[in-house]
Amino acid sequence: MTQNAVCWTISGSGTIVSSWFALDSSNWNITGKPQVYGRKYPILDCTGTPATAETPADERCYPGYLYWNGYISQKQIATYNANGIPNGFFGLPPDYKPAVTPITSWPVGGKTTDPNASNYDTNFVNIKLNNGSVRRVTVDNGLNPWRNQYLFGPMNWNLDSSPRKTFRMRESVQLRVSFDVCNVFNLQGLNPPGTNGIASLQSSYGGFGFRPRQAQGSMRLEF
Repeated sequence: MTQNAVCWTISGSGTIVSSWFALDSSNWNITGKPQVYGRKYPILDCTGTPATAETPADERCYPGYLYWNGYISQKQIATYNANGIPNGFFGLPPDYKPAVTPITSWPVGGKTTDPNASNYDTNFVNIKLNNGSVRRVTVDNGLNPWRNQYLFGPMNWNLDSSPRKTFRMRESVQLRVSFDVCNVFNLQGLNPPGTNGIASLQSSYGGFGFRPRQAQGSMRLEF
């Protein structure tokens, strides 16, 4: 058996994907300008933890980022359920201030038994009419200043590669060996953030067609 001196050859292809995200046009108390933090503030999202969770094994926590200063209710900031199991967002910066809130946001220390609790985290207000009755109405004229407003979101990139080599066994017989790797660097990707400003890593694989690293080898005998 003889073998030529051909080296391994490597071919590949890459993908770059840009994204945009919509500003929150469902709330009406605009308190400042949107600030995009990107990956500056890693957080832990435990909001999927069931109210009945009793042990750490019942936690449903996922990493993510506070990508921009959307509205996160006080009832979800560093909170725990009745059994002491985390069920809120953890890792927000101390100076976190949302750029927009509902007309009546959840106050620090607010409780469901508060007199105005039915309006917490809503855009409802109580209006007293001339006849003394009170009407609960929504603040919404259909012309939210942030409607159809978008900001530049995460950039994602991916790389596939395939090294190959051909071994000549005889003059008319050769063996081609290849090793194909998809998502060489096993990049997870980052989906655009929600209106709460959180870009979660819970299900970012596949969000842009990215999948975990996959590899396969193949051989082809030609004669």
